[in-house]
Amino acid sequence: MLGFNHHDMVPYNVNGGSFLNRFFDEPFFSMAMAGSDMKTDIKETDQNYTVAVDIPGTDKKDIALQYEDDGMLHINVSRSEEKDVEENGFIRHERTSGQNGRSYYLPGVDRASISAKYENGVLNIVLPKNGEQENDKHIEIQ
Repeated sequence: MLGFNHHDMVPYNVNGGSFLNRFFDEPFFSMAMAGSDMKTDIKETDQNYTVAVDIPGTDKKDIALQYEDDGMLHINVSRSEEKDVEENGFIRHERTSGQNGRSYYLPGVDRASISAKYENGVLNIVLPKNGEQENDKHIEIQ
C-alpha cells in the first residue's frame, strides 16, 4: 500500500519505508553510480590544468594516477571491503569496496612536471602545459 509522506513529499510504502529509498538501494543503481562518488573540479589556465577530486575515506596508497601520451589522465581507487560485515553488528552497510576510476582528456601536458597531493580527502593534481598544443588538421574539400 502506498501512502504519502507530506513532510518530505516522497511517496512511501506503509509496510516498508520510502519507495524511492528502496529503489536507490538496488544493486543495479549502485553499480551505475559507482564513478559518481569521485566528484571532480577541473580548471584550465594558460599555464596548467588543476584537477581536484573528492576521495574521502581513502588511503593515499590506494590511489593510482596515470597520464598517457594520448592526453588521458586516469585516476583509479581501490577500496577494500571491511571483513565480517555481518558479524560486526551492522544494521546498514553502504560504503562500497572494489575498484573505482575516472578518466579525463587533458592534452598538451608536460608529463615530467605533473604533481599531486592528497590531503583531507581531496586529491589535487597540477598538470603544467608544455606549450605545444595540438592543432586540428584542416581538410580542404575539393
